[in-house]
Amino acid sequence: MTDTIEVGHRYRNPAGEYEIMAIDGMWATVRYEDGMTKRHLLAALKIHWENNQAGAEAAALAAQKTAKAPRVRAPKAAAPFPIDETSGLIAAIVRAKSLVDDPYVTRQTIVEGLMADPRGLEIITTAHKALFYRTPEWIAGSMVDQFGKDISRKGSPVRDKFDRQQVDNVWAYRPR
Repeated sequence: MTDTIEVGHRYRNPAGEYEIMAIDGMWATVRYEDGMTKRHLLAALKIHWENNQAGAEAAALAAQKTAKAPRVRAPKAAAPFPIDETSGLIAAIVRAKSLVDDPYVTRQTIVEGLMADPRGLEIITTAHKALFYRTPEWIAGSMVDQFGKDISRKGSPVRDKFDRQQVDNVWAYRPR
């Protein structure tokens, strides 16, 4: 179709398909499919034709949007360290340190304990291969943070066995 209404072209309105027979100033003579001839205001025919064009374009865009394939989410990466095993190691460190020092053991003390423990260091070294851009201390701290999160998680083996409190703006843990 063209951008303007022209004599001899076919169009459609609610009454049906029609052909422009003549344009006389602001009036257009049209003949419908059933043979009926009518005069319409040319401006009204243009408005109706433009609305039909806009509707067709909107329908085409909607069809194009629905035809797009949905984006596939990337699979979530596996945890770089075994959370169940690290929770047990951290629990043992907290129990041991709370008997010697202050009953609350700070995050930094637990990180140092993990770095000193042979199994803890082995887990940290293995995780460091996957997280090479992080320091071993950061990885150990992440393990402690996960432990702190597990304290409040339902179904966690350490839930209800430890208390967590902030001491000098640092999280500290103690056995119950």
